[in-house]
Amino acid sequence: MIDDKLNRPDPPPEKKDGYLSRLEVATLLKISLPTLNDWTKTGLLQSYKIANRVLYKSIEVENALHKVTNIKYKKGSNHGL
Repeated sequence: MIDDKLNRPDPPPEKKDGYLSRLEVATLLKISLPTLNDWTKTGLLQSYKIANRVLYKSIEVENALHKVTNIKYKKGSNHGL
């Protein structure tokens, strides 16, 4: 019984659907806090003020990563025009 539990692979980590702090988002994206502030002001990321904290939805941060990637490729494709 114990051997079965030891030999069984760990389940994949559950997707976190909660909120992330500014520092967590900046660390996840590997950017500085001023850059995160700029991205929020320009609309790349949506922030939420809850009490006295600024938080970001983790799913929206992931979606914003895909948007940034798409914007990058769209800009690069216009070089031939």
